[in-house]
Amino acid sequence: DTILSTAVRVDSLKLGTITNSFSYTLGELADNSGNSGLKLFQDQLLPLPPIAPVSLPDIDIDLGEYLQTAFVTEGFIDMTITNGFPIDLVNLIYQLKNKIAGDIILADTFPLISAGQTVSHSKKITNQTVEGNLVLQIINLESPGSGSSFVLIDTLDEVTITYSIHDIKVSSATAKFPQQNIVNSTDSFPIQMDNG
Repeated sequence: DTILSTAVRVDSLKLGTITNSFSYTLGELADNSGNSGLKLFQDQLLPLPPIAPVSLPDIDIDLGEYLQTAFVTEGFIDMTITNGFPIDLVNLIYQLKNKIAGDIILADTFPLISAGQTVSHSKKITNQTVEGNLVLQIINLESPGSGSSFVLIDTLDEVTITYSIHDIKVSSATAKFPQQNIVNSTDSFPIQMDNG
């Protein structure tokens, strides 16, 4: 079998859904916001102090298996935040960027994710140049704490962030054929090539 590894220009390409999740514990966020002593109170009922604004490590999103660059005519990113903490989270701000050029493709804010709740936002991407390597950045996350209310301190409680990039339609892409049989793939990758 011959494997095509050279990038080619295509007129149209539709990508499948790209989904991933990542979690951060209450202990990790407390450490990052200067409340590293919180772990000393594990399994105790106490008022939980505020979590100062923090940013989270960048999340790389690799589309390079399918494309190098593309002009996205339409697409969507769904962000779902599940707050497993006993306190509210506020002002979660994220942005999706091209990793090399650094330009922002989209940004969004979750003003409030109540304790124990899940909140989802869907944002549309239109007429954007997208690289094969993207980065998702949580540039702000904070909490007012529990105030005077007593809550159970469990530093292993998690906030889970799930992203789903789907229904991406691109034009004038520089695409790569992955090392797999596209025809028999579960996802559909219709490709029309210009003979010119």
